[in-house]
Amino acid sequence: MRHLFFFTCLFVFFLGFFAQVQAQLFQPLAENELSQQNGLAVSYRILNQREQEVKNKGMYDRFEVRLEVANNNSFDLSRLLNEYRQDNTRLEPPVVVEVTCRNATGYRLTSTNSTFKMDTRYLDYKTKINPQGKDDDEANWRTTRIPIGYFWQVGQRKTDDLIFIVPKGEKPQLEFRVMDRF
Repeated sequence: MRHLFFFTCLFVFFLGFFAQVQAQLFQPLAENELSQQNGLAVSYRILNQREQEVKNKGMYDRFEVRLEVANNNSFDLSRLLNEYRQDNTRLEPPVVVEVTCRNATGYRLTSTNSTFKMDTRYLDYKTKINPQGKDDDEANWRTTRIPIGYFWQVGQRKTDDLIFIVPKGEKPQLEFRVMDRF
């Protein structure tokens, strides 16, 4: 009986571990097809294609691609700002979706991947500045914008235009992943 309990606990542990790993795996992305994961819809389309010679490398295909990510959840994605974090990434919006081109060469300073982040939201805070020796009627007001968190609203779409250079005769092989903790 003791062994059964041990193996059951071990199985549950590995099941939870692999479920977290599964959330971070890249999913293939097909051209002009909508792929959904965790309520986020990801798609891409090719805007332009042409051959291009890369100096001392030969001929390659150059693709202009438009990526699009939409929040199709029934709720806003949000993350409040935590002032008590110990690292310096506090004011950096969290990455929600990462898209990578597996066969992009990166030649001529072109892209190989793209990330989509939440928008930073601010709160306007008004303070009264009263210079010395002046009446309250002559006080000045100063408005300060304070970041309060990050949001991605329902139905909001984000796009990114990229250029990929891939080996001649190949199309871009895109894959994406939705971050499990954003």
